[in-house]
Amino acid sequence: MYRYKNSKGFTLIEMAIVLVVIGLLVSIGAALIGPLTKRAKLSETRETVKAVREAFFGYAVKNGYLPGAGPPDPFGVVGAVKRDSWGRDILYYGAPEVQGATTNICGVTSTTMQVNECTDANCTTYNTKSNIAFIIYSLGEDGNGAGTGTVSPFSVRLPGSPYSDGGINYEYDDVVQYVSLDELRASRNCPQQLAISSTSPLPEAEEDSFYSYSFQAVGGLPPYTWSTGTWSGLSLNAAGLLSGIVNTTAGGTGALTACTTTVTVSNVTVTDSATPPAPAGPTNFTLTVRPRPPSISNTELPTTTVGTVSASYATLVGTGGTTPYTWSLTGNPAWLTINASTGVLSINNPTTSGTYSFTATLTEGCGTSPRPWSTSKVFTITVNPSGSSTSSTGSSTSSSSTGSTSSSTSSGAPAPTCSLTANPTELLKGATSTLTWTITNGPANGSFSPSSGTCTSFSSSTGGSCTTAALSAPTSTDFVLTVSNANGSSNCSRTVYTKYRVWNNTGARRDFMVDGTCRRVNNNNEITTAALFLSFGETIDRYSTNNGTCGGAVAAQLTFATAAAADVNNNSQVNFTGSDR
Repeated sequence: MYRYKNSKGFTLIEMAIVLVVIGLLVSIGAALIGPLTKRAKLSETRETVKAVREAFFGYAVKNGYLPGAGPPDPFGVVGAVKRDSWGRDILYYGAPEVQGATTNICGVTSTTMQVNECTDANCTTYNTKSNIAFIIYSLGEDGNGAGTGTVSPFSVRLPGSPYSDGGINYEYDDVVQYVSLDELRASRNCPQQLAISSTSPLPEAEEDSFYSYSFQAVGGLPPYTWSTGTWSGLSLNAAGLLSGIVNTTAGGTGALTACTTTVTVSNVTVTDSATPPAPAGPTNFTLTVRPRPPSISNTELPTTTVGTVSASYATLVGTGGTTPYTWSLTGNPAWLTINASTGVLSINNPTTSGTYSFTATLTEGCGTSPRPWSTSKVFTITVNPSGSSTSSTGSSTSSSSTGSTSSSTSSGAPAPTCSLTANPTELLKGATSTLTWTITNGPANGSFSPSSGTCTSFSSSTGGSCTTAALSAPTSTDFVLTVSNANGSSNCSRTVYTKYRVWNNTGARRDFMVDGTCRRVNNNNEITTAALFLSFGETIDRYSTNNGTCGGAVAAQLTFATAAAADVNNNSQVNFTGSDR
């Protein structure tokens, strides 16, 4: 075709190209229409379901209850749209506890409705949401709601996750909204009902040791009044403090025969100060009790002489843990052995005089992880030359920071000697300690000074134990045992120390260093713990930090002496600022 120069218009080839481009654009647009439409409907449905939720929520807050399933139609009752963008009914399920005009949401504390929020595609793991008031949801584009369900517990699955219903496979596309009972109660300004917030089991306790736990309640009108009672040495007072020396058996310190035992603190109730008072409970709590850690009571061993042969030279005494005990020695001379079951030491002809050191180890009988527990102690034995005056009379003197012994004799036979231990050696005022003695070259008579509890006097003994009276001294008490028989006399001693519980009354959360442990403690909370006390000769240091690091310089300090002077009411409880509690 001939074309004039500068003529306007398209050639046939150009027109063909334009038509091809238009066709491509039309086909691409048609392919996008479906996804765009689906996205628009999904977005619109989400807004609709949210609006329906708000309608039911507002109705419940205004009226104090939710409408039932109908008739009349609950959507009409609350004035909500009923259909989603696909023209299907939106579903509503309410907890029966909050439905109906006779219901008052403020009088309901829990519901039976539950929602599981799935955390994996197959919904094998999920987070459980309890006390749900109602759930609203659309069936989505596929119109199948089996993935969410129609009864509690409902499931909110991950978008697109697979599930099957009636042999047909689906991808989850439901649009879900739900509301908890707590949300409704809070929006309606309901007063929180009185409830015991402490949970079972309680923090673990140790047999024959001091224990304390303060029960907690929420709601109602404080102050609260708790029921009182006693369980295995523990007492619950009206303020909700459970405390005392745990004693689950009648056998004394460390008498548990099992790895653990339990105490049921039963029928705990609390009432508030409302008129009339609103009670909560009764509730039972389980308290696990473990034995005291094992320890070796002996402090020193008697001297011996070259050439001595004795199948029962001395007996090591263990306390705490669980029986049977297993004994062993390391670093001991060849002539010294121990019976693994009884702890009896035997001597077989030491040939060289001198002082010998070795380590004795006691392993208690519970084999459950992370136990058994073991404890070790280093002992020394002095071997005197054969025929020496010291060995022939058996007299000895020794002292240490933890105990002392001395002896005298009036004839050629060895005088009796003793060793004395205390368990515990540190205790709160009002608690007792068990004194255990071992006598060598006995039997012998004995008497205690001061006389305390059952620790008074005895006759013809080679060993035993007694219980002191409740400790009342502000710092320490020295118990001296004097033993004697026809061959002479000696004495040994043991010091029992007071320890103190301390509270943070500084007005703010602070960092405190207790027994080498840094603790971040809120105001009015206890600084000390069941394992960390303010003991004789120690201090508790306060730092300027409050993040658990105990950084910088010490800002303030509470000494043991200050705590002892402040404890006017003799309950071993003081404030960090040096006042009584």
